[in-house]
Amino acid sequence: MSDGAPPAGKPLEGFGGWLILPMIGVCLAPVRTLAEAATSLASYGPVLEVPNGTALVAIEVALNVVLLVLQIVTLVAMFGRRSTFPRLFRWVWIASMVLPIVDIVAVSALLGVSPTALMDADMARVAVAAVVMGLWVWYMHASVRVKNTFIR
Repeated sequence: MSDGAPPAGKPLEGFGGWLILPMIGVCLAPVRTLAEAATSLASYGPVLEVPNGTALVAIEVALNVVLLVLQIVTLVAMFGRRSTFPRLFRWVWIASMVLPIVDIVAVSALLGVSPTALMDADMARVAVAAVVMGLWVWYMHASVRVKNTFIR
C-alpha cells in the first residue's frame, strides 16, 4: 500500500493521488491572478495619459475580473465535488490561452502597437503553461479518480 493504491475492491475516489497537483494549482490560481493584477496597477498610470488608454485599462481590468471569477467558480466547484469541475477546469485552461491574446489585440488596436512587438517572454510562459495545463485537462478527462470524485 505504500504506492498510494487503494485497498482491493475500493475505487479510486476523493482528493488524493495525482489529483492533488492540479488541486494545488486551482487553489493558487486566484492568488496569482490577484498578484499579477496588483503588479499591473502600477503601470496603469502612464497608460491613462495616452489616447485610448482609459479604454485599454478598462479592458485589462475586465479580462482580469473575468479570469478571477472563473477561477473562483472553479475552486468552489472543486471543493463542492461538483460534476461541473472538470469542464470548468477546461474553461480556465482555454481562458489562460485566449485572454493574453485578447489583451495583445486590444493593446495593438487601441495604441497602434504592432502585435509582434508585444509578444515577448510572457508569450513563451503562456505557451509552456498551456501545454502543462493541457496535460492536466487530459488527466481530468481520462482519470478514474476524477470520474469517481466529480462525475458520479
